[in-house]
Amino acid sequence: MDKRRPAVVVSEPGFTHLPLRIVVPVTDDKHRHLRLYWYVGIIADAKSGLTKPSEIDTAQCHSFDLDRFVTKLGSIRAGELSLIRDALAISLGL
Repeated sequence: MDKRRPAVVVSEPGFTHLPLRIVVPVTDDKHRHLRLYWYVGIIADAKSGLTKPSEIDTAQCHSFDLDRFVTKLGSIRAGELSLIRDALAISLGL
């Protein structure tokens, strides 16, 4: 599969001896974050590197080998990261 998709890295570097990072995918904003707790809205701007309003889908958390990462698009805000952590905790039953 050659399709590239944006994602947010949610794991700490070095959390495992394997060259992996845990990510949650970025999807088109369909306002699901207004009714479904596992979606988090993300602002599209120069800081995020996104060109259109987007959502994080915490129900689709995956681990990927570092070799699959191509480039860093941007960064998310502390408030967005806090919402992502909360949604992951609920989704994973933590």
